[in-house]
Amino acid sequence: MRERLKILQLLTWYKKLKEEQAQAKVFNARKEINMLEEKKEEVLQEKSQLYEKLKNSGLLTAEEFKVFLAEIENINKYKEFLDKEIEKKQKELGILSEELIKAYKERKLMESLKEKTKAAWLFEQTKKFYKEIDDLAILRAAKKNEQI
Repeated sequence: MRERLKILQLLTWYKKLKEEQAQAKVFNARKEINMLEEKKEEVLQEKSQLYEKLKNSGLLTAEEFKVFLAEIENINKYKEFLDKEIEKKQKELGILSEELIKAYKERKLMESLKEKTKAAWLFEQTKKFYKEIDDLAILRAAKKNEQI
């Protein structure tokens, strides 16, 4: 029983480590999503500044207008790329969150098994202790009877 308890303690420790690793992966994925969203926000601000510059510039030559359009097109392509990356990272985050939930449930299961085994082991030890005390009491009573 004691060996089983030690094995369950080791498994519980292992499951806790797995859960912590899953938490770290979820944290990193969220961090990456936040960074991508910040980049997207910067790109949108740059785009609005470019439109504002175009609006305030007045009369433009065809070449200057082409440059503005090329910059806007590049910004739109980069924004689309960021949108795709954010979507991909969010799917990855969903998968990692499911893994975290699974790791949490496995750890809780191991902890529950460990506690039940520990309770059974303590009950067994208590039973053994009281049996030894009863045996001592019987021996003492027998010794007193012999003396009488």
